[in-house]
Formats: sequence, structure tokens, C-alpha cells
Amino acid sequence: IAEVSIQLGDFLRRGDLVARLDDEVLRDSLLIATAAKDSVANRQIAEIELQMREKQLQSYKKLLEAGDLTAREFQNHQEQADQSRARLAARLEEMNLRRLEHQRVETQLRKRRIFSPISGFVVDVSKQEGEFVSPTDPVVVRIVDVSKLRVVFSIPWKMADRIRVGEKVAIAVGQEEVRKTGRVDSIIPLVEPGSGSKQIVVIVENSFNDLCSGLPCRWLGDQTEPEEVEARMTEQSRPKSNASKR
Repeated sequence: IAEVSIQLGDFLRRGDLVARLDDEVLRDSLLIATAAKDSVANRQIAEIELQMREKQLQSYKKLLEAGDLTAREFQNHQEQADQSRARLAARLEEMNLRRLEHQRVETQLRKRRIFSPISGFVVDVSKQEGEFVSPTDPVVVRIVDVSKLRVVFSIPWKMADRIRVGEKVAIAVGQEEVRKTGRVDSIIPLVEPGSGSKQIVVIVENSFNDLCSGLPCRWLGDQTEPEEVEARMTEQSRPKSNASKR
């Protein structure tokens, strides 16, 4: 790691720079590739040579028509002009290869930079400047998206059978029991033998980040059921119902 651009608790948007890996060798390679890409001297020499050969060929053609030049001599001059065209084409191909090499180095250089794949908060910084990143230990930072929170309730199966995916339900969040509306995202089609309950996954919108993951939640549903079911909020991407949001 050459540079870490973030700190614990920072909010990042998708595409923000997180860290930069050591890229000194690639930056030197990019300077060389840029100089080679921008070099036009060989192309200009080939263009001038071709222009000169074509002008000479026009003069030799007039001499041929006037009978002052043999067909064999004219053919030799024509072959020289063809060789000049081939040299110019080779120079143009060489310039295109240099341009592609420049793009390759730029791509490699971009891959030495780590960008946030999502918008969210930095909850863990695993690597600091100077530390080594390996394929077996590639994690540099952990970023979580709390714009949608996930709650998994275990409720009696008879109650669960009356609920449908997409249905809006009421829940109470935190010790203050703040009322929120969630949307049923999925219903696990299994009944736990010990408790006779099913798991209901509810998604709660949190675009203003006013809720924290890990808070206790209570199922209110349509508020006519006598059962009180508790759960905890987690980030939407986490599969465990009791995992604390960080």
C-alpha cells in the first residue's frame, strides 16, 4: 500500500478513491510510453520521403512518355515509390502499437488504485501505508451500505401464512420504538420445528441514514396480532438476522 485515502467513519460514494498500491515502476513506464506515443519524427520522415518519390515518379513518367527513359528504369523508380509507401504504412502501424502500449500501461496504473464499489460508510481499515496486500489477504477496507436495512423476524407460521411478499408492515425500532414502515422482501418457506415459526425478511428504507444497523426491532404488523416478535437490523447484504450493522 502506497497511500490510504480514507479514514474510519468516512462516507464514500461509488467510485471514490480508497487506496493506492505501489505504482512507481508503472508511472515510469507510462512516461516512456507517452514519449513513444507522441514521437512523430519517423512518420514525418516517411511522409516526406514518399512525397519526394511521388514527385520524382511524375517526372519520370513524362520522360518515359517522351522516350527519354526506358520502361525498365521507370519500373525501378516506381518500385522505390512503392517501398516508400510501405515504410510510411509501417511507421503508422508502429505509432498505433505505441498508442495501444500507452493504453495498456494506463490500464495497469488504474488497477493499482482501489475505488469504492458502493456508496457507504468505512467501518474497518485493514491495511495501512506500507503494508503488503496478497491474493490470500486482499481486504484493504470494509464499506457498508446502510441505505436499506434488513430485518429478519421469526413469527408464528400461522401469522406468516397471511403475509405476502411486497406487503408493507409496521415495525418499532430501537429502545425508543420509533415507528417505521418496512416491505416484506421474502418469506423463508421452512417452519422451525422447535418454535413453529417462519422467518420473514423485511427491508426498511434508510436513505437519510437516520437508523443504525444492530438496533433491536419489534414486529407490529397490522397491530392486531397479540404476539410481540423481536429482531435486529442488519445491512441488506448480510444474510444473518442478528448480525450488528457496522
